[in-house]
Amino acid sequence: QSPGGASPSTPTGFGFPTQPSLAIFSSILNDATYGSHPTAFEESLYRRVWAVRRGNDACSIAFMAPSYPSNTNSDDSVGGRPRSYQQLKRIMRGVAEDTSSAFIDVDSYFGQTGNGKGWQGTADIHPNSTGYGIIAALVEAVV
Repeated sequence: QSPGGASPSTPTGFGFPTQPSLAIFSSILNDATYGSHPTAFEESLYRRVWAVRRGNDACSIAFMAPSYPSNTNSDDSVGGRPRSYQQLKRIMRGVAEDTSSAFIDVDSYFGQTGNGKGWQGTADIHPNSTGYGIIAALVEAVV
């Protein structure tokens, strides 16, 4: 049993069930920024699915590609946005399809101008309250 009281036999403590019926994975940003190898990224996504479904084989899973705006250019291949982002996003979509999971493409919805639309801070990739509201609606449409 962990210090917080959660264990497989006691699904409390941290407030999260140990066999969830829904899991949403959002990644790519750090992987693209710090140069994760595409094969290692893909394997990590599959491991997440296997780990969750080992606890509940009927768990619904959604992969979410977050917005990654460039601070310097709206062209997807130049500026502050790593070129690898789109490659990793394609991998994520493929894993979602292969594992019968959902794929929520926040990046395509926000586009390169999420901050210009007032959905993200100008010096930050993280959404503001308006952006989080939009993301919640995108997730709700899938689940």
